[in-house]
Amino acid sequence: MVMSKKNYCSILKRIEEKKRKLGLLEPFNEDLSYPSCDDGMGFIDKSAIEYIKHMANMTKRRKLSWDDIKDINRRLDDECTGEFRTRNVRVKTNAGYNRVCTFRQMVYFRDNFIQWLKISQGNIIEIAAIAHVRLVFLHPFDDGNGRTAHLLMNLILLQGGYPVTGIDNPDRYLELLRKISISEKRLDIFNPNLCDELLSGFCSFVYEMVEKTLDLHLAS
Repeated sequence: MVMSKKNYCSILKRIEEKKRKLGLLEPFNEDLSYPSCDDGMGFIDKSAIEYIKHMANMTKRRKLSWDDIKDINRRLDDECTGEFRTRNVRVKTNAGYNRVCTFRQMVYFRDNFIQWLKISQGNIIEIAAIAHVRLVFLHPFDDGNGRTAHLLMNLILLQGGYPVTGIDNPDRYLELLRKISISEKRLDIFNPNLCDELLSGFCSFVYEMVEKTLDLHLAS
């Protein structure tokens, strides 16, 4: 558990109650989630959201694979090939340069990442948030990594019965990622026994975004 037990129990109880209420109102207005799907690294259009909704139905009974994630990436735009990068990269955002895995680190950690994703159990929101951060810093593709991570997060949320969740504060989102990026311990995000301190802020942020999305649907 990345968050403190007290905070975790409090927000999770609220979210689960709102999710239950939303389930009673289905079908709900999915269009409410689309306007906020700018992750600060590029706009995610409606066709990509529709695709992961389709994927969520197709993959609900199985674990995700690299083929699934590559497929998400190549559907973003013509610059995204869905192929693993073969070089080191520098990543510039509005918050500055982020340090991501070198090519060799990416090759080393990518199997670690997908195995973790396959065996992860427990709170869906936390798994989705951690998957988002790990994919961003793994940075496996030449382009579209932030958008792919955002869509992967939402695919996991959809599999767990949550609505599509956008990011309504991209500046805070980017700053949280940058904080992890400049840490000397940033590679600890791939170690389940060491990652709690680094990931707690981002997980709290995703909990807030999920709760805001549920509130938006319930108020419509």
